[in-house]
Amino acid sequence: MGKGSAALILLALPCAGCGQTAPVHPGAPAVQVPQVPAVPAPGADAGAVSETEDHVLTTREATVDGGRTLTLETVWKKQADMDLWGVWEVRISEGDVLLQAIPIQEAIDAGDMDGIGTGYTACWSAEEAMSVLDMNFDGSKDLDLVGWIPASNTVPHYHWMWDSGAEAFSFALCLQGASVDETAVIATYQYENGVDYPDHYAPDETGALVLEGWDVMDWSGSGETPVVESYEMRDGRLAPVL
Repeated sequence: MGKGSAALILLALPCAGCGQTAPVHPGAPAVQVPQVPAVPAPGADAGAVSETEDHVLTTREATVDGGRTLTLETVWKKQADMDLWGVWEVRISEGDVLLQAIPIQEAIDAGDMDGIGTGYTACWSAEEAMSVLDMNFDGSKDLDLVGWIPASNTVPHYHWMWDSGAEAFSFALCLQGASVDETAVIATYQYENGVDYPDHYAPDETGALVLEGWDVMDWSGSGETPVVESYEMRDGRLAPVL
């Protein structure tokens, strides 16, 4: 990953207590209350949209459990005392049956995101607000929602993983700019002094995403190649790769 790579916000950072075996992880960027343009319901006059009415603006299909097709809908609503719109709930249906309604406040509470306690997400467009992808390579699609517009770095995303046993999506974590390949999920927190910190995740035996390693990529020198130091999780701590 090069300059300007994606960024990480980990809700409960596993490397707490790293001690002297690894440098302290820089943490999350400053939180900013979302400021996004008002989004009226499709086909509606922007001045005539009710502040108390729900509007389904984005619909996606997710295949789970080897062939079941679920319909996911983002429900948008105007925020009280603010000229903003955002996703406040995601509704999951199978055919005509409503399986689950996920309140966004669930993710906000889990992450203890100070300043983002509105109960809404924020996104520059309805189409970009939600996506589905298989984060833990179990064959079932998972839910990805844009969280809010940060003061710096890349946009945070809330992630819910499909739980086959519960037949529901369960909130997992919040990441900035996670990229997924066939072997691992990679997310980074971009430090502002010419250093990137790519964090590497992979699913454990339960399907949960866990931090496996952390790179320190120093771009402050000359040339196009960074100086890289790598760390791995060892006995619950990030330790240098020997």
